[in-house]
Amino acid sequence: IVLNLIIAGVAERHLGNRPAANKHFEDALRRSEEISYDWGKACAYGNLGNMQQEFSSHSETEDDAISSLNKAAELHKNAEFYSELVKDKIGIAQDYGNQAIVMMDQWCINYKPIDNRRSLDRQKLDREFDQAKKLYDERIRMAIEDINDFRGAANGYGNLATLHLERYRVYSHKESIGLIENAYLNAINWHKSANNLRGIAANEGNLGRAYRIIHSIKGGQEYSELSKFYLDSSLKHFREIGDSEAIYIAQANILAWHLVNNDFLIMTMREKVKIQGEKCGRNISDESELWNLKPKQEPSRLRHLSDKYGKLHSVDFFSYANSSYPFADRILHSKSLCLEHLQLSLASAYEANTMRSNV
Repeated sequence: IVLNLIIAGVAERHLGNRPAANKHFEDALRRSEEISYDWGKACAYGNLGNMQQEFSSHSETEDDAISSLNKAAELHKNAEFYSELVKDKIGIAQDYGNQAIVMMDQWCINYKPIDNRRSLDRQKLDREFDQAKKLYDERIRMAIEDINDFRGAANGYGNLATLHLERYRVYSHKESIGLIENAYLNAINWHKSANNLRGIAANEGNLGRAYRIIHSIKGGQEYSELSKFYLDSSLKHFREIGDSEAIYIAQANILAWHLVNNDFLIMTMREKVKIQGEKCGRNISDESELWNLKPKQEPSRLRHLSDKYGKLHSVDFFSYANSSYPFADRILHSKSLCLEHLQLSLASAYEANTMRSNV
């Protein structure tokens, strides 16, 4: 009964029925407590933690999001306790990874890119970074040494890369670029070892997107070229798989690259993305869609904040003052976002003291 409740909960979660999924996991926990079934408790707590992360992603307010993430952290800690109790190494590894992801979600709220950089406590941020990194390092070590889990190692490296990227977005940490590249390449190689073409394609896309973010902050033609190389490779692999939604996401990320580079292929690429979106029920004209490119079943991190902070998340004040975002919004016919970004560009220009951008 416990196992079937958990399976039913996972199924409802993938269908997007969050309240129903949460109810199944709560029932699984209650039944496990009735019969003192520690493995069932570990599994139920872990899934309840995942649900709180999803509730956070769909919260209406920051306070609600923070509350859900705090609950998620506690639930994943409980899951780790019972996984340790039954010596479930796979469960322990997953619990470490889940706790690190929650910490990264909390970063998205606590360290907004539009905060005044001069007031940023980098030592505090680095301490929190180290806490999350230790959890990921242990997750990866266990996957490789203890449970021979190639996909687990790949996922751990992919998450670690995202952690490094999050810190780079908040402030341009000098070592981050090499660490981002290394972690994503490790993720790709472990997915190759697991013969997981989808994992290879996803992480190539993530690395291409990371290079685009690095390029927007640091500049440098080589990062732009690397971004396009990995985005193209990701699209090629998703075409081999034949996943129409993944193809759409890959194409839209390439469109974002063209928008940032402000080149002559923008309209051609946009039309391709529009046609592909129609095949899988996605609409690139949605205001947040282009900058939130993940499958509907896997809500992107803290989607409720994406409109407010998502486009600012990859750039510093100087870069933002000179960014292509307002131009991109105008091309995409998002008038309200275009106006908002023009206002933010002006504010960023004052902050960066760039007179030309003010004009």
